[in-house]
Amino acid sequence: MGYASEFMVELVTTLREVRFETADAATLLLGLDGAPFPYRAGQHLSIDPHQFPALGDVVRAAEAKRGKPLGPSYFSLSSD
Repeated sequence: MGYASEFMVELVTTLREVRFETADAATLLLGLDGAPFPYRAGQHLSIDPHQFPALGDVVRAAEAKRGKPLGPSYFSLSSD
């Protein structure tokens, strides 16, 4: 679940795929089950990585490396 900037709309979604682009960047493919999601350039989502079980190993490794918990992060929106 994330919140779209400007409008603060709660989204219920599933994490379909994680593509690791670099050691510090990933592309998340979210599934909205066909629900429309219009957005404008510059909008982003705030996502807490703990809410996606598929990211569990990555989150634990990042937290161990940093020595502190990960908080929500901001992700730029783009279409596939």
